[in-house]
Amino acid sequence: MHREAVTAAGAELVQLARSCGLIRGEWIAIDGTKFRAVASAESVRERQSLEKYLDSMEKADEEQHATIDPAAVQAALDKLKQHPEPEAGFMKVAGTIAPAYNVQTAVDTLPAVHPRSTTYGSSEAAEGN
Repeated sequence: MHREAVTAAGAELVQLARSCGLIRGEWIAIDGTKFRAVASAESVRERQSLEKYLDSMEKADEEQHATIDPAAVQAALDKLKQHPEPEAGFMKVAGTIAPAYNVQTAVDTLPAVHPRSTTYGSSEAAEGN
């Protein structure tokens, strides 16, 4: 949802870690793989539909000309909070498009700390990978 802000925060984190001596190498290797999600395609489509609905309500609220049903907005928010895999997105996996995660791992060439894995899930990842 906030891809630019997350990317900027990640870059700042790398700079901070480098300045503190946590990252010592010149190169950071990144690799990833895709894992199928447990969530059904239907539940992911429903979640994405709810997200689009809430985005449209936010835009309508900014325009101040639309009538917004607060109960419907609250119901959509409540349903989103209950989704078992809120980060799962549609990706190409084993020759098909399915709910999945793109798991990324970054490793420093001269590690000072143990590497960690991060999981991403989005339709943009499906288009790019």
